[in-house]
Amino acid sequence: GRIRGYLGEMKKYNHYSHLVTLPPYQTILNLIDDEGTGDPTILTGAAMDQAAVLDICMKDGNNNLACMIGSHRLWLANIFNRHDAAKTVILEFHQSRHGFQADDLVHFTFNSGLAAAWIARNEGRSQGMWRKQANTALASIRDYATNHSAWNFEAKHHILAGEVHYMNGNVNDAASCFKEAITVADERNFPHEKALAYERLGILYSETGSVDAAKEFFESAHKAYLEWGARRKARAVYEERLALKGSAADSK
Repeated sequence: GRIRGYLGEMKKYNHYSHLVTLPPYQTILNLIDDEGTGDPTILTGAAMDQAAVLDICMKDGNNNLACMIGSHRLWLANIFNRHDAAKTVILEFHQSRHGFQADDLVHFTFNSGLAAAWIARNEGRSQGMWRKQANTALASIRDYATNHSAWNFEAKHHILAGEVHYMNGNVNDAASCFKEAITVADERNFPHEKALAYERLGILYSETGSVDAAKEFFESAHKAYLEWGARRKARAVYEERLALKGSAADSK
């Protein structure tokens, strides 16, 4: 309600902040709408129409706003495990980094690294390019965590390091990184990163045959996403966790 009221006032006075508030607001709506059935990576809904705002960006030459939309879409693609969407966004914006504001750039770097590690692990084609991108992103996030703000970036660094370890086949190291991310995110009250780390740990264990452990981590991810307020994402995790009941491990 408060964001809606703020947007109404900014639109009334034709203030520039009206447009730049739309992508994060629609991102929030995509996360919390537990009745949502459309593509959660598209920023079209009650707050904005993605195509219409991008048209404004093109007409006004507002590359910063276009890059903000790309950053939020990539984040949602990773959260909802829409890897094809993540790949599309990365390829669309990989030459537009000069248009990103600092906050959007660091988040785009982190999320592009997560997506690139998954793509490299699951797609043989162009694997080298995606491995390079994952490793480059990891080096950047490590620098942020080491030299800028450990408080803000340490959990991100552990999550991305876990994905890169998994990409390289180092399952134990990957699990250790995800668990460290959970500890750090919990200490610093970052429920979104705690939820993401729990889910990535669940995915790792489900893909490597430890189904019982995976269920526990998916349940923890579900709770953390609810704690964060991301009801639609929590519903998705719950459905993924239930899907494991049909596995071979449960038929023993």
